[in-house]
Formats: sequence, structure tokens, C-alpha cells
Amino acid sequence: MTSRGQFTCEKAGYYLVSFFVSSKSLKAEAILYKNSSKLARAIKSGDDTYESHAAMTISQLNVGDILAVKAYKNGMNVYNTYDSGFTILRIY
Repeated sequence: MTSRGQFTCEKAGYYLVSFFVSSKSLKAEAILYKNSSKLARAIKSGDDTYESHAAMTISQLNVGDILAVKAYKNGMNVYNTYDSGFTILRIY
């Protein structure tokens, strides 16, 4: 696990994956990718105040699979530190 929103699977299994992103951008969208396929997305649509948006899914992962949370478009304002997070839990 790194601080850039990416995880490389070291043990095959089923994983509970969640993320939340705080953003000030209008129509902000964060996407969870498994390798190059979209798994989930969290969308903020509203004004230009900080707001959190989140998503959660269960996914089967194999060794070497990469999960990554990325902004849908460049320039999306993301408030980090403790206000955005990425959690991966192996459940089976």
C-alpha cells in the first residue's frame, strides 16, 4: 500500500474495498480501477464547497492485481491527509 491510492495484491482472495474522497471541485468523480477496468465510482455533484463522496465493493483479486483510486479528470481538487481514504480488507 502506498500513499498514492494504489494497492498491489500479494495474496489471492476476496477483498472488501472502500474509498472516500473529499473534494471542492464541481462534479468531482473518483474511480476505483482493478488493473485497467472500472470497479466503482464516487461522484460529487453540487457546489464548490468541500464535500466527501464514497464507494464500496467486494472484489476477487489475484496476486499481482492492482487496485487504484484515480480522479476522473485532471485538475480535480482533492483534500487529503485524513479527509480522503482508501481501505482494503481481505475477507476470504
